[in-house]
Amino acid sequence: MVDSIVQAICETDHAWLTEDARSGATAVIIGTLGLALAGSSCPLAGEIIAAISPRTGPSTIFGGDRGVAAIDAAYLNAVAARTPTESEETIAWLDRSAVPMVTALLSLGEARQTDGGRLVEAVCAGLLALDRLVAASEAVAVAGGCARMLNLDADRVANALKLAAALQPSCPVAPNPVLVSLRAGEAARAGLLAASLAAGDVISDLALADVLPGSRVPVPPPSPSSLFGWFEHVTACVLPADNVAILFERLETIDAAANLADIGRLLQTGAKTPSPGSVFSRVDLAVADYLVETQWVP
Repeated sequence: MVDSIVQAICETDHAWLTEDARSGATAVIIGTLGLALAGSSCPLAGEIIAAISPRTGPSTIFGGDRGVAAIDAAYLNAVAARTPTESEETIAWLDRSAVPMVTALLSLGEARQTDGGRLVEAVCAGLLALDRLVAASEAVAVAGGCARMLNLDADRVANALKLAAALQPSCPVAPNPVLVSLRAGEAARAGLLAASLAAGDVISDLALADVLPGSRVPVPPPSPSSLFGWFEHVTACVLPADNVAILFERLETIDAAANLADIGRLLQTGAKTPSPGSVFSRVDLAVADYLVETQWVP
């Protein structure tokens, strides 16, 4: 069973995805980004940034004004997306277990300057792992998606899943909003680390005892119009109003984006308002004002 899932992850291909699979993955991406932007203004996110002093790098802290290392961005954005806000109650269709996977893939994709099609493909692979390995941890879904984005072979995908299952904390705890947020961050970090180590053949021949077959019933995403209304509402307190519709348009067509770093730039609070029909590519990751307009349209 597990071998067949590993093979399915390896064979996930953007060119073969159905329209329902693409739109479902896109909705999960938009939902995760909306929650992360809404949660980025909460005190917990700021306190964690101050505590861990993330390294400067190419990946965006959503709602922030700086780039950090991919593994730090994956952690911080997952924490923000799982921070309890009023927005969480209005997006019941989004499986929160997918949130760490999406934040990790966005951070990894930005760092590698991956295109949007590769992101959608990797999200579908991660959702596949989440659907069929539901008894495992959220980190396993992260590892599955990241392994696909890194184009790992079957043996390395299996190693990534094994290590992710071993790294994810298993100690049961009473429901606590802060712990839920922190564990989401740990899942994003553990899954991304597992896939990265598997890519370098650092680990091999781990037991797969914690990765068990299971099943999950996905909830259909909302219509594009209702999704936009929700996204506009939850991001209003973080992004300039003029940016929201343009960002949503970019996210709806993210599988056609040539470089995810362009999307990351739009997720920064200090970014200039782009003109309709154009997108900006970052020149200096540390300063949001250093932007170059292009005529590329996704």
